[in-house]
This record gives sequence, structure tokens and C-alpha cells, in this order.
Amino acid sequence: LNATRMAATLALHPPKGGKPVTLEAVRQALSDQGIVHGVLDGALAEAVALGRAETILAAQGTPPTRGTPTRFESLLDRLKPRAEDIDELAQVDYRDLGSLLLVSPGTPLMRPIPPLPGVDGTNVLGEAVMPDELPDTPFSKELSGVEIDPEDPLLLRAAISGTPTLITHGVQVNPMVEVDAVNLSTGNINFEGSLQVRGDIAATMEVRVTGDVVVNGTIEAALVEAGGSVTVKGGIIGMAETVHDASAAPRTAHIVCGGTLRAKFIENAVISAGQDID
Repeated sequence: LNATRMAATLALHPPKGGKPVTLEAVRQALSDQGIVHGVLDGALAEAVALGRAETILAAQGTPPTRGTPTRFESLLDRLKPRAEDIDELAQVDYRDLGSLLLVSPGTPLMRPIPPLPGVDGTNVLGEAVMPDELPDTPFSKELSGVEIDPEDPLLLRAAISGTPTLITHGVQVNPMVEVDAVNLSTGNINFEGSLQVRGDIAATMEVRVTGDVVVNGTIEAALVEAGGSVTVKGGIIGMAETVHDASAAPRTAHIVCGGTLRAKFIENAVISAGQDID
């Protein structure tokens, strides 16, 4: 019998006169030692039939089955529109179908699935062997922009508007949304917070935020509304209004902000700033 009581071995010796060992006698010897679970009858029968000196594994316990640890289920994929949810016959503005995911306060973000207990094992003495207990892992302490639902401790919601990011055991919401550019890939942007654009805001796109807008590139003939300031390091480059085709979309840039507008230069744009225009 080994130290963990999960295995028992049997030493057999060939007969030297007297009665040969029988399978029943071997089973009784094991039972007398309290070995009642996982007895390997096939191996015992074969060893007794051969009648030679050997040491065999006579019984093998059943190890416990490990439980399932806490699993954190992201709810973000549910926020993305699926192709089958879009009516093919509807008039769809593809500027509203970008891949940029924005959330607002109260949006469900993540739900932990509590650990599931394992299954007890049994040693060769018939005693239960308990699986290792799995801790109920809490949400990470490195969270920001989120809060636990006061009525459901297993639900994490957004506390602010912004872009969600999955982290280990949680989600963070950044109020400063950062994108490479604003175009059809991102879609129009409308949220409560500030926007950092590493490239350009393409023509015909619409941006509406309550905070600041900082554009490292240019703003083309787009609409930008900001509750704070607008800074355009590459300048604002609209186009002259189309006069020959009344149905054509305006090509000027439209910028409205509650604070200061700063731009390297401004061409063909309608500007309304609450403070200075630099």
C-alpha cells in the first residue's frame, strides 16, 4: 500500500510444496488488509495462473476529478451588431456600422461563472479522496471606469462612457477613446468623453463627443461637435460647397465646440467655437 493509499502492490512467490495459491486466497488476503476498491482482478488472475515470482499492481484507486475554476464571461460580443441582425432590405448608412465598440454607463460588460466542485475519488481502502478546493476568484482590483451591479454582485457594468478593454479577470473602460482614424472602419462616433485620433477624420464622417477632440492628422469635410476643445495638428481641409448638384452632400467641414479651436490652418469650413479660434 503506497503512502497516498491510491495503489497497492502484491508480491507473489512460486510454490515450494503444499497447496498452490488460488485467486480466491489472493482476494481474501487483499480484503484482510482492507483493500476493497479498484482491485485488478484480471492482473491477479494472470499472475496466479503463471505462478512465478513477481510483484504486480493489485489495486488502483480512483483519483478525484478536478473542478472547474472561476470563468469570466465577456458580454462585449453581444454589443456588436451581427450581419444577420441587419435587414438587407433596409436603408443602412454604413457610416453607422463601424467596428469601434463604445459603451455607456450601465452597459453590462462581464459576468463571472462561479467554480464548479470536482468529483470525489476513492482510494484502495474505499475511503473518499476529496479534490482540491478551487477558490472563487473575484474581479481584478485593477479595474477603472466600471462598477459592480449593486443588485447583482456577479455582474460588472460600465460606470462611464468610453471604450472597453478586456483585462485579466475584468474589463476597463477608458473615457479617452483612441483610434487610428475616423472612417468607415470605425463608423461615426457619438459618446460622452474625449477622442484622440492618431490620423485623419475622413470626409462625410460625424463625430459628436462631450469632451475634447484631438486630431494628429487632418479633418476633411466632416462634422465634428465637441463639448470641450478641438485641436487639429494637421489642419482642417474642407471643400467648396457643391452648387451644380443640389442632391450632392455638402463638402465643407463643420466644426462646433464649446471650448477653443486650434488648427494649423482652416480651409472651406464652417466654425463655431465657444472660446478662441487659434
